[in-house]
Amino acid sequence: MTFGKKILLITFILLLSACATVPPPGTHYLTWHQRQQQLQAINSWDMYAALGITYAGENTMAHLDWQQLKNSFTANITTPINIGGVKIIGNSKQATLWKSATDKITAKTPEQLMYQELGWSLPLFDMKYWVLGLPAPHIAYHAKFDTYNHLSYLQQQGWEISYDDFRSIGNIDLPQKIWLENPKLQAKVVIKKWQILK
Repeated sequence: MTFGKKILLITFILLLSACATVPPPGTHYLTWHQRQQQLQAINSWDMYAALGITYAGENTMAHLDWQQLKNSFTANITTPINIGGVKIIGNSKQATLWKSATDKITAKTPEQLMYQELGWSLPLFDMKYWVLGLPAPHIAYHAKFDTYNHLSYLQQQGWEISYDDFRSIGNIDLPQKIWLENPKLQAKVVIKKWQILK
């Protein structure tokens, strides 16, 4: 091998090494304990996402506009062309689903309401943690992590949750793509917008 080719080979190897150590945009390296503390400090946020649901052999597309204010939430689920939708308002004690300005039903959990009105349901009480990249507290779970100690896989409450494509919002890495699956339902959440509220 000529001297020139050796120099080119060494330069190529150095460039590959440099690329391997540069984190992708929107990621910060933290330990899992540090990341947990950072995410657990978030208790109010806005999220807008595209939602794909596969249930009972049928596919449904919708938009999810979710505002979490500490222990209370408002979730608007609408079709892409706004021909229908529901608003769910809830807290730890009860949830109310609005089909229109005057037509509403109430139950103890949002899952009951979603199943009754939409034919499928998502575990919104646990999802308020899952969408941040956290396991729900005080419940057993199994988790895997990526190089930067983001959750890459979570198994909890009979659900399998996979994460991809994190984005930094105010120096906090938040998921952009989340897959949720249980034996009856598959859901893909593609988050278009995050806003952390104080």
